Amino acid sequence: MDWTRFAVRQEEGVAYVWLNRPDKLNALDGSMLKEFRTLLDQLQHDPAVRVVVLSGKGRAFCAGRDLKEKNPLSIIEGVTENLQGTWGTALYNFTKPVIAAINGICLGAGLDMALFSDIRLASREAVLGYTEVDYGMVVGTGGIQALSRVVGAGEAAHLVLTGARIAAERAKEIGLVTAVYEPEELLPETEKLAAALARKSPWAMVYAKQILRQGWELTREASMRHDAYVSALLRTTPERQEGIASFKKEGQ
Repeated sequence: MDWTRFAVRQEEGVAYVWLNRPDKLNALDGSMLKEFRTLLDQLQHDPAVRVVVLSGKGRAFCAGRDLKEKNPLSIIEGVTENLQGTWGTALYNFTKPVIAAINGICLGAGLDMALFSDIRLASREAVLGYTEVDYGMVVGTGGIQALSRVVGAGEAAHLVLTGARIAAERAKEIGLVTAVYEPEELLPETEKLAAALARKSPWAMVYAKQILRQGWELTREASMRHDAYVSALLRTTPERQEGIASFKKEGQ
């Protein structure tokens, strides 16, 4: 399929997806969001794809929603559409590992996109934040809840209520990103990580990710029962048997 708002490349189990609206700092308009949901659905059901990398063309990862776009929906229509499932819901529920390679400006809904990914890597030139309060708004996709879980309530409150933009190094200090690279190193380092994940058991990746997500949503007792069930289930996979055989061989 030809994509108008995204550039996509697949190789060795990894789908590289670039937001491709650089003249608008990859700001998300309605057409782009619809295309993103279709793209996620295609990648979800493509057995050749084991890992997805998200990044942006130009100097931005994603500057957030396109505030210049007129919304044709009434308030009730917009709320109803959101209740039926947003692009954020689709990305959050995506079962395969997603790496966000934050190459530059990452604000508002763009930060949502990064937070709904599983691992966040950043260029030293990246700038991250929720600036909606400066325009009398709040981001409505659900990323603020994820932010609080990732960096803690205090840091999240500071970012959201002040609308502060923070540099990549500060983002790493508070745990918002796990690594910071020079701009020219970001893609090669991301490719190494993505390739390593793609070589692992796809079932293990899917269920490990599910456990991480459930940890946000279940009580401790329910989460422990869920983890025990998944661990027992994975013992039945061929990859598990191969892993045990390899472990025994290495121990000889």
